[in-house]
Amino acid sequence: MMRSRGWHAELIDPDSADPILLIDHDERFVRVPLNVVAGADLTDGAVDATLELWADLVPVSDPEAAEAAMPSVGWDFAGRPGWQLVVRRAQRWICWDTGPLTTTAIEGRLWSRALRRAAEQDVRLDGDRRCARLRCTPGPAAAAFAWPARLERAGAAGHAALVCGPDVVYLGEASLLRRLRSTELPYGILLRTAQLHAMSAHLRALAHGGR
Repeated sequence: MMRSRGWHAELIDPDSADPILLIDHDERFVRVPLNVVAGADLTDGAVDATLELWADLVPVSDPEAAEAAMPSVGWDFAGRPGWQLVVRRAQRWICWDTGPLTTTAIEGRLWSRALRRAAEQDVRLDGDRRCARLRCTPGPAAAAFAWPARLERAGAAGHAALVCGPDVVYLGEASLLRRLRSTELPYGILLRTAQLHAMSAHLRALAHGGR
């Protein structure tokens, strides 16, 4: 398989009772116990299927993030919103995080490049002024919050945002979005205009090496 330069896969101890599939990309890797996935069947087909399944779960490396990462709104275990860098692999947005080789200077460059990519997105709203789905290309919809002024030009001035993932984002009246969250999207984060502007300022600080 291996998709491009930097990808590598190796079967460790294939004849043992616990063979391990090691998949690495640049400086990041994942170890997959093959018996958990394929039982005792270690045919070529089983190994190929396991590669396809797990390659997307290898953590995003610094070089991969430098080439393709975009800013997106996520949240921690306490439900607090914040920025994260994400990279598209197949149908998933995979998060980047600092690794053992990530310096402060590298981290600042990654955020700066991601911010520039967000500025190049095509932003549009599908719906009316009361509630519209936010759509962006080529990156995740939540990257549009890097530039609140662009949303205002698109007709979303003064609106709240309901963020349920990198691509599931709604803009509209706060009361309407609150009902949408309570009935259909319970894991969404409701953000007011002031919060969006504060997050935009924080992203710029990250892009200049500030925490």
